[in-house]
Amino acid sequence: MAHLGPTTPPAIYTTSPCAMELADIRAALAEAEAKAHITADRAKFLAPFIIGSALDYILFGVMLLQLITYISHAKRDKPFNQVIVGVCAVLATAATVLTMCYIIHLFVTNYGTYHQFAGLEYFNWYPLLNTLTTLTVAVFYTERAYRLYKSRWIIALVAPLMLAALGAALGAKILAGSFLLDSTQAPRLKPYFFVWIGSDLTLGLLLTGLITWRLFKAKNGAEVDRVVDKLVRLSAITQLIATLFAIGFMVSYSIEPNSALNVFFELFRPKVNVIAMLAVLNSRRAMRRVLHPGRPDTLQLPDPHDPPPCLQSAVDSIPALDYETTDPHGHHSDSSGRPMLSSGWQSSHEASVKTPRSGTDPFDVIQEKREV
Repeated sequence: MAHLGPTTPPAIYTTSPCAMELADIRAALAEAEAKAHITADRAKFLAPFIIGSALDYILFGVMLLQLITYISHAKRDKPFNQVIVGVCAVLATAATVLTMCYIIHLFVTNYGTYHQFAGLEYFNWYPLLNTLTTLTVAVFYTERAYRLYKSRWIIALVAPLMLAALGAALGAKILAGSFLLDSTQAPRLKPYFFVWIGSDLTLGLLLTGLITWRLFKAKNGAEVDRVVDKLVRLSAITQLIATLFAIGFMVSYSIEPNSALNVFFELFRPKVNVIAMLAVLNSRRAMRRVLHPGRPDTLQLPDPHDPPPCLQSAVDSIPALDYETTDPHGHHSDSSGRPMLSSGWQSSHEASVKTPRSGTDPFDVIQEKREV
């Protein structure tokens, strides 16, 4: 008899009924265990999802208001700040959309089931997405610290912490998304978590300390001192809030890794960093009013080529004369016959007026005054 080779078993035997029943039994047991665990204290397990998502929506609205304020004068800001704000806005919006999908998945699509609250299919994206947001904000503060110190060792201090936070967050996302069944196995993420949050927390404290110290060292005049005090208070308040939430997240995870309170912190924590950065950027207008009390509240400096208003008004008051554009004496006139100011005034005025390198950021003004 010819050898026919291995035969394919009938389809009825490819999926064992016992295996299907065993999977159903495990799912039913997991659901019963989750229900008993959550219903024992509904406020403890459900409130963090509701309150955390509500805070995220509120902070998203605050961020939009801050963003609109920034956009109103963003055209005159430097491209670096525009790119940082744009990236943060996109990442923060993506996080809010993810939160909306997560809450709909929990309380609408799968309403009435309990084991879904331990699922990681949505939550495993938060470490990576939130880390990208906080690191983008950290790049903004790193650039400010570099401008104040003008030293590459700032980057040497900050870069390892950024890479450690990003690597740990990426590792946590891969492990939680591919190898963990649910949040009951969250203790396996402890090494990644402590490297991630520890690097993030250290980075924020380091940048805040560096900037604050250099600002204090920049005090050398009454006007500059007032701006420095405002910048220090603003930096301390904004960074303190973000730091407190990071510490709370670390303490919560250390005590109970699979607690729902950890979800509460992760749902809105990066928004605090973005709002703090936008508050610093939008505060520059008020800072300039302190440095230049007589100057209009604008980012544009007066053109040094323009003559003083009193001199221009005196010229405009001269009656029109009937001579050509250039008279025999070489004086120029406009189309109405009024004489125009000679370019010699412009050149002499340029020689006597030194235009600041940047009038858009109090950090630049402070740095210029330190160099004088």
